[in-house]
Amino acid sequence: MTEKMFILLQSLVTICQSLDTSGLVDLESEFWQLLSKQEKELLRILVKIYQP
Repeated sequence: MTEKMFILLQSLVTICQSLDTSGLVDLESEFWQLLSKQEKELLRILVKIYQP
């Protein structure tokens, strides 16, 4: 795992735990270039769950 991926994952966990999801869509775009198709689908599901 790269350092960038590690930091992005930490940010994702922090956002979801704090329930302040205002930055979730921006974070998703940061992830997008680093993920496989299946990982993108999972991230999209997570964003849908946490975005009102």
